[in-house]
Amino acid sequence: MNRLIHQVISWAEETNLVHGSDLKTETLKLVVEFGRIAELSYKIDDCCDGIGKCIAEMVIICRMKNVSLNECLEHTQEISDVRIKNLQYVLILMAKYLGNLANNIVMNEDIHINMGYFLIYLTALTRILHYSPGKCLSMAYNELKKRKGIIFDGTFIKETDEKYQNAVAILKRRNPKT
Repeated sequence: MNRLIHQVISWAEETNLVHGSDLKTETLKLVVEFGRIAELSYKIDDCCDGIGKCIAEMVIICRMKNVSLNECLEHTQEISDVRIKNLQYVLILMAKYLGNLANNIVMNEDIHINMGYFLIYLTALTRILHYSPGKCLSMAYNELKKRKGIIFDGTFIKETDEKYQNAVAILKRRNPKT
C-alpha cells in the first residue's frame, strides 16, 4: 500500500496536480467519488475503483497540505462501535466526516482528524464489501497512470494537446526545480 501511495504522489507531482490544482477542487473530486460509492454500494455494483479513487484523492489532498494519511490516523481514536459492520451506518459516518473535512478545507483548518476518520470508515466500507484498500487503490492508480498530461493554470492539458509543450516550458520557467 505504501508503494502505491508513493506512486500516486509521484503521478500527482509529475502532472503538476499538487501545485497546479487547488484544495477545493480536489475536495470536490473526493465528494463526487464518495457519492458514486454510496450510489453503487446500494446497487450491489462494484465500487472498488471508486474507493481507490477516494484514497488517491485523499493522498493528493494530504500532499497538498503537507501531511500524510498516517499522520491523520494518529489523530483518531480506535473505533469500538459494533455498527461499523453496517453499510448504511458507515456511509452516514463517512458523509459526516467528509462534510467536516470539506469545511476544514474551506476554512483553511487542520484536516487531520476528519481525514483520519474518513479513512477509517472508508476502510470499514472495504471490509463490508469484501475488498482491500490496497486492491482498490491499485485499480484506481492503474487508471490514473494512463492519464498523461499536466495541470496548467488549473486546467488538465493532455500530452497530445498542441498546448502541452508550451505549458511544460512555462512551468519549468516558473519552477526550475522540476
